Amino acid sequence: MPLAVYVHPLKEELLSSWVMRTCHANATSLYSLLWHFKLNNQAQVDIDQTQSPEFLRWLATTLNHPDGFTGAKAMSLLPIQEITTLFPHKSWIRGIDRRAFKWRSFRFCPQCLQEAPQPYFKRLWRVEWYEVCPKHHLAMYNGCPRCSKPIVLHRISWEKPHVAHCYNCKSDLSSFPPQTVPINTNTHAAIEGLCALISNRSQEDYAAIHFLEALLEQGRRLKGVSSPIESLKNVGINNSAEYAENFPASFLATAAYELWHLDGDSLNKFILENQGWFNLAARDYSCPNVFKHFHRVWFKAHELNEDTMNQIAKEIRDAGVEATPGRIARKIGCNIRRVEKFLTKKHQQ
Repeated sequence: MPLAVYVHPLKEELLSSWVMRTCHANATSLYSLLWHFKLNNQAQVDIDQTQSPEFLRWLATTLNHPDGFTGAKAMSLLPIQEITTLFPHKSWIRGIDRRAFKWRSFRFCPQCLQEAPQPYFKRLWRVEWYEVCPKHHLAMYNGCPRCSKPIVLHRISWEKPHVAHCYNCKSDLSSFPPQTVPINTNTHAAIEGLCALISNRSQEDYAAIHFLEALLEQGRRLKGVSSPIESLKNVGINNSAEYAENFPASFLATAAYELWHLDGDSLNKFILENQGWFNLAARDYSCPNVFKHFHRVWFKAHELNEDTMNQIAKEIRDAGVEATPGRIARKIGCNIRRVEKFLTKKHQQ
């Protein structure tokens, strides 16, 4: 049975946003729509990440996508997943499900929602580092500003005039004031560059930037927020501590993007100055081929100090297990005897 109303997909729109706008236009819920077509087993599936070509094809046909299956797939998150084959251990995609938490849900820019003829959610709003809107240079909201609940599209009532509402307190998400962000012009350019990277699906760039992001994360984890900022300044990349603290995912991704686009000498200098971070990142993630030559100092010992040991021990205890010397050694990436010797010496003092 054909639908009464068909909705045209908008520029940069997320697949689930288009599906939910179609449901609203037909005064029905997603579950009711799928139940009617005997597809209610798909009701709890993340539509944007569905691995079923048949389901995507059904959506494209039933909802009348102008570009058919190809257009529906392009609106989903599958093209982003396809560029992760060289660096599969960490995804930039923010997950969401029935038990969605605020920090895992959709982000949104109220200014973008206000300017759209019909409010909708953009595809890149589900990308982890997309914390700042590159169009308006404003901070994205991470959940409803009024009640702090996550934005879950399939829970929003079809009785509302559009999908940009909070399912819990019914607030209009386009009505909230914008939030300014203390970042510089180069960072804005890096955000736009990351968006282009996803559009171009460059696997080599993706793997390299992801690895540099992991490298910076090691410095942030071991030495605190300010440590990567100071190291980046040495090669001409400037970021504010406020930006790094409040938008950690965006900071790491944009700084990694800027590092990757430095000249070769500056990038080599940065890596050699932070070889310990490099070793830890290479241990935890697969190292891209472009950085393989740095493995000549793979066995360089990581510096052990009290701050590092306390931080690692805390991370292990937070995971619910005892911080034994063996676990600490594996986390740092060194021999267990070095850890035992350090702890013994500390105890004697």
